Amino acid sequence: MPDDAKFCTNCGNPAAADSLQPSSSSYGSAPRDYAPQHYNRQSDIPDYLVWSIITTIFCQPFGIAAIVFSVLTMSDKEHGRFDSAIKNSKMARTMVNTGLILVGVLVLIYVVIVAVVLIAGAVAQMNN
Repeated sequence: MPDDAKFCTNCGNPAAADSLQPSSSSYGSAPRDYAPQHYNRQSDIPDYLVWSIITTIFCQPFGIAAIVFSVLTMSDKEHGRFDSAIKNSKMARTMVNTGLILVGVLVLIYVVIVAVVLIAGAVAQMNN
């Protein structure tokens, strides 16, 4: 593990307390002196990639956005940016849920409209 590492590269756990000294940040480098909120290892942060792909099949705009956030989650986990990974994971989940709920509502509306048209046609035919 490098001397300036804040998290273990294998498991994602914070490095020993004696190695957690403030470092001078250079231009363009992200601060890495934070710990995961409630995840102990990087593998605990879900990326929702499979659900994102499924959402893309049914609702492309939300599915594509979910895939982007899923990939960002995986990248952030690999680089030890756990706070960003958690935010991107939550955003991917939100996109997946929104897309699937939207598709469900649209399917429900379609079924109701088809049922009303069929019933109206049956009633009109019975009156003739």
